[in-house]
Order: sequence, then structure tokens, then C-alpha cells
Amino acid sequence: MEEAYVALIVGFLFFICKVILNKFQKLETGQKDFRDSFLVAVLVGIVLMIKKTNFVSLSEKAKVFVNEPGF
Repeated sequence: MEEAYVALIVGFLFFICKVILNKFQKLETGQKDFRDSFLVAVLVGIVLMIKKTNFVSLSEKAKVFVNEPGF
């Protein structure tokens, strides 16, 4: 669930940055900025969910013998 929150925050920050850049460049803020921010949020959410489901096993520690093996 935290992936959705991170994706929303990234999308919101992208929108804020886009609006600020448009103000400096004297451009209008339109529907394209909302659409771009939504797409960024969706893509970030998808990437984070794929990362969580596919790369969980890479973070596990290697199993080593600490005592004499039982075989």
C-alpha cells in the first residue's frame, strides 16, 4: 500500500514542478499537465509494485552453516 502513497506523492511533486516551470517560461497550465502527472504517478506505482513482487528474494541473506552440518 505504501507504493500507492509514494506514487501519489511523486505525481503531485511532478505537477508542482511542471507548474513552476510553466510560470517561469510564461506558458499556460492546461489539461496536459494533469495528464502527465497522472501518467507519472501510475508508472511509478507500477514500477514499485513490480519491484516489490519480483525482487524480494534478492534482499535475503545467504544461508550459511553456523554449526556442524547434519549430514
